Amino acid sequence: MERPHSLGNVTTLEADGDIEYAFHELWPLIESSNCVVWIGSGLSYGLYPSWGETIKRLCKDCGVSLQIDDDALLTDDDALLTKGADFYMALAEDCKVADRDKYNASLQSMFGKLATNERRALSLLIRLPAKGFVTTNYDRLLREQANLYNSTAFAPRAYPYLSASDLGGPKKPIYHIHGAIAQHGPVNIVLSKSEYKEAYGSRSLLPGLLKDLLSMQDILFVGCSLDEPAMKRLFKQVHDIIKSLSAGSQYAARRYILIEKRFQMIKDPVSNADIRVPNDAKEREEEKRFEAMGITVLRYDPDDNHTHLDEILQRLCINAGTYTSQPVKIGYGEDLPE
Repeated sequence: MERPHSLGNVTTLEADGDIEYAFHELWPLIESSNCVVWIGSGLSYGLYPSWGETIKRLCKDCGVSLQIDDDALLTDDDALLTKGADFYMALAEDCKVADRDKYNASLQSMFGKLATNERRALSLLIRLPAKGFVTTNYDRLLREQANLYNSTAFAPRAYPYLSASDLGGPKKPIYHIHGAIAQHGPVNIVLSKSEYKEAYGSRSLLPGLLKDLLSMQDILFVGCSLDEPAMKRLFKQVHDIIKSLSAGSQYAARRYILIEKRFQMIKDPVSNADIRVPNDAKEREEEKRFEAMGITVLRYDPDDNHTHLDEILQRLCINAGTYTSQPVKIGYGEDLPE
C-alpha cells in the first residue's frame, strides 16, 4: 500500500492508498461500538437543495432581494458561498420576517418530501455499529435508511427535544440537531439568525448535548463543513477545555472527518488543455480550521461520484459484519416514531 504523507494531525491520502489507509485509521473507532457518526449536508447533495440553493429559493418565495448580483448566482453558487454563513443566516432571517407562512411552506416544499433515489453512503453509515447518529440535515434520508435497515433499533430525536441520555439506551438515537422537516406539520428548524441565536443560547438543550458529545464521545464526521459560526465557537470552546483537562493524562477522545481532496483546473503549458491539479492552499485552510476543532482530517479522491467514500464505508461494514450486497432504495415506508 502506498503510504500517505502527514502534516501535524492532518493526513493526506494518496490515490492508491486512501481507501486502505482510511479503513485502518477508522476501524479502531468503529470496532469500539462507542463512536457517534455525524452526518452533514454533503450526503444529501443532489437529492435536496444545498445551503445556497435553499437561500435563493427562500428569497424568491418570500420576495426578498439577495442583495448581490442575481445573474451570477443563477450560474455560480460560489458567488453566494463567498458571502459566508452569517450572510446566509441574515437572508434567511429577512425571509422569515417578510412572510413566515411562505418561509415555512417553501422549506416544506424543499425538504418535506422523501427523495426517490439512493445515497449509498447513507445506507452504509446506518449499518455501522455506532453508538448514535447526529445530522444537521433537515431531510429524512437518514431516518428512512434506518427504517429500512431495522426500524426497531433507532430512536429519532429532533430539535428542540434533545438529550444526551438517549446515548447508551436500548435504541440508537438519530439526532436532528437543527430540526427535521416533514411534509406536513410545524417547521421548527435552525436556519435564520434568530433561530441560531435561540438554538445555541442558554435556554436551549442543544449546547448541552453538543458539549457532552464533543467532550466525551469519539466522533466520525462525514459530509460536513462545520462552518456555522455558532457551531465553530462551541467546538473551539470544548476543544480548549478538553486540552486543559487532558494535559498530562491519558484522555484522548478521537475525532476524524472524511472529506474530499481539493482540486483546481489549470491550463497545461504545453498542450493548453485543462488539467486537474491539487489545490493545496484550500486544503491547508480547511485543515487549519479542523485542527483548531480537534478533528483529524482524512481525505479521499471525489472522482467517480465519491465512490472512494462508499468503498471506505463498505470496508468498515464488512469488517463489522453488517454489510449486505442487496441495494437499499429510498422508499415511502412509514417513518420512525419520534
